[in-house]
Amino acid sequence: MKKNLMNRIVPLILGLTLLSSTAWANSMERTRAMKLPGSATSLSVGQSDKELLIGLGEEGIAWVDVRNLRAPYLNKQIKTDSPVTGVAYGKRNVLVGMADGSVALVDLRKGRILSSGKISALGDGAVQLSLAPKGDQVLATNGSRAVLIDLDKKAATVGGLEVTPLAISLSGEGIEFLGEPNPIRGAFSPDGRNLAVILQKNNAVAIVDMTSKKVSRIFSLGETRHRADLTYDGVPFVEQAFTGRLEAGDIVFSPDGKWLYTANEGAAGVVPEKDGIWSGGRNFSIFSVNGTLEYDGLDKLEQSALVLGSYPDSQSRVRGIEPNGVGTGKIKDKPALAISARHANGIFFFMIETYENPFFIGMVAGGGRKPVAVNGFRSQDGFVAVDEDGFLSIYLPIYNERVRGTGR
Repeated sequence: MKKNLMNRIVPLILGLTLLSSTAWANSMERTRAMKLPGSATSLSVGQSDKELLIGLGEEGIAWVDVRNLRAPYLNKQIKTDSPVTGVAYGKRNVLVGMADGSVALVDLRKGRILSSGKISALGDGAVQLSLAPKGDQVLATNGSRAVLIDLDKKAATVGGLEVTPLAISLSGEGIEFLGEPNPIRGAFSPDGRNLAVILQKNNAVAIVDMTSKKVSRIFSLGETRHRADLTYDGVPFVEQAFTGRLEAGDIVFSPDGKWLYTANEGAAGVVPEKDGIWSGGRNFSIFSVNGTLEYDGLDKLEQSALVLGSYPDSQSRVRGIEPNGVGTGKIKDKPALAISARHANGIFFFMIETYENPFFIGMVAGGGRKPVAVNGFRSQDGFVAVDEDGFLSIYLPIYNERVRGTGR
């Protein structure tokens, strides 16, 4: 009885706080949900902000025109020999990573694959791609190895790409979970001088100096302690003591390059809980580039999802809402942060005028279920996300700042 009563009172208090805290409240809306011809796996924004490249798994890739953010349309769909797991819309080359461990060079204008094959230094495993802001470098990872690929020089074949393997050693770095390095994806700093690589199962991040293309430091992400719902009983309520390894699923630099934002998803294939320590932080964090924890999001995301009726109690005994994507962009010409959560089926938005102190402004539901990636634009307001149901969702500011719903 007490739990049921508190389950009504606490969300009400939190909801009133969220809605009355500022004129920013509910200042974002989903303006478009476009169905794609497949289940989205990855997303890359073109250098001009006018085009998107979207991985569609078994359906190949989609090239989407977003010159009018309120009316995006599909330019072309290009089939691939293997399911697509990563995309990079580079400066001179368009690169696609696939589930069989191969990569492909694509000519979007002609709608065809120029060349495909495996990169020997990368080996086998599904390929994820992370693109530098200038579109001249890409990080390719497969969970066991990582390589840098130079996209600044036009290449006609995969064999003609300039590839630099990244040597990642965990010995002597004070990392608790050693084993083999587990690089899953990364993010480049805005000036392109640094690269942060997530080592998810190692619960760590490696910082790469892009001048030397060598790892300069590795730091542990540590643990978070806050409240969570750890019981699947049909009554979602974020009230139990929780300790979890962060095990970030995505990472991005702040616009000034001094801070790192992590979405703490939890590593797939890891036991959800052992000896009272859970896999995944169920939240987001902010670190300095040196590895100092500057901000712990605690239970903010899950409490907000609970308030908005988007918390799935069935995930309580696993990894909660699983924050799995993070991107920076602009809202009303101010720097902003967006975090996707796989099982909350929506995007959380924050203002980050003070980069290390984000201000929550609301959550907006996606066009479909289970978002997989979210990105902002470089030269215009707004964010774009894709999900496993195959929807492309566009999120724009509500310029008159009227309080509205969550876009459901």
